[in-house]
Amino acid sequence: MLVPTTDPGRWSVLSAAAFAGFISTFALLVAAGQRGGDEFFDNLWLTIPFLAAYVAGVAAFALGAVAIASAGERSITVVGVTILGLLITSFGVLEVVFPH
Repeated sequence: MLVPTTDPGRWSVLSAAAFAGFISTFALLVAAGQRGGDEFFDNLWLTIPFLAAYVAGVAAFALGAVAIASAGERSITVVGVTILGLLITSFGVLEVVFPH
């Protein structure tokens, strides 16, 4: 089963696709010469796609977890997206808790 059968599963996969799109936008902006400053919000052209990608990744995790736990989703795509979303969420939380 590759295609999700529940609504939360479909939204989880769409959120993961949005994550990929926002990360691609961020990478294209960096390749085009955009650079950040000393603070996270110094260059909004880079900050906005990066934050949108993080929100999409967290949404993919949350929706995937709901799809698996309550809606009975068993699609391998949703399981993979949920694991990816868990990694993204963990990275974001750890960056806030342990800044460098």
